Amino acid sequence: MHIKRGREHDGPRSCTMSDADDVHDEVDEDDLSEVGVRESVVGQDERIVDLLIDWKHRVEDRKRAHLLAATRLSARHYQLGVPAVVLSAIVGSTVFASLDTSIELGAKVAVGITSVLAAVLAALQTVLRYAERAEKHRIAAAQYNTIHRHIELSLATRELDALVEEAADIRARIDELETGAPDLTARAWREARQPARSFIGSRAVPSR
Repeated sequence: MHIKRGREHDGPRSCTMSDADDVHDEVDEDDLSEVGVRESVVGQDERIVDLLIDWKHRVEDRKRAHLLAATRLSARHYQLGVPAVVLSAIVGSTVFASLDTSIELGAKVAVGITSVLAAVLAALQTVLRYAERAEKHRIAAAQYNTIHRHIELSLATRELDALVEEAADIRARIDELETGAPDLTARAWREARQPARSFIGSRAVPSR
C-alpha cells in the first residue's frame, strides 16, 4: 500500500546566527554614520528649543518685576504729590484770607509749618523722581513683553533649523535691553518669581 505524503510546510524559516551575521555585514558604515549625525542634529535642535523656553521664562519674570516696580513707584509719586498739592492749596488760601484780617499767632505758626511741609514734599518728589523712574520701568516691561511674544511666535511657527539664527538675534536683543533697563530691587524680583509656572515641563517642539 502506497502512503501519500502530505505537502511540506512553506512557512517562514527561522533566522539562525549565521543569517544574522550576514545581515549585519550588509549594513553600510555610511548608513550608521548618517544615523549618528541625524541623532546629533535632533539633540542640538531640542537644546535650542529648551534654551528659548528658558529665555522666555526669564523674560517673563523681568517683565513682571518691572511692572511691579512701576506700580510701586507710581504709588509713591502720588503719596508725595497729593499731600504736597493739598498743603500748598491750604497755605495759599490761608494767606489770601489773611490779607483783610489779622490772624492769631497760632494760626501763623500752623500756616508756616504747613508751607514748610508742602515745600519738603515737593522737594522730595523732585529729588526722588518717582514718576520718571516708574515710566522707565513701564517702558522696560513693554520691551520685555515684546521679546516674550517674539519667542513664543518663533517657537510656534519657526522650523528647528531656523531657530539657531533666531536664538542669536533674541540673545542680542535681551543683552541690549538688560544694559539699558533700570535696576530692580530684591523685593520686586522676589514678588515677580512667586507665581507658579504650570507650563514648565510641557512644550511643543516645532516639526522639521
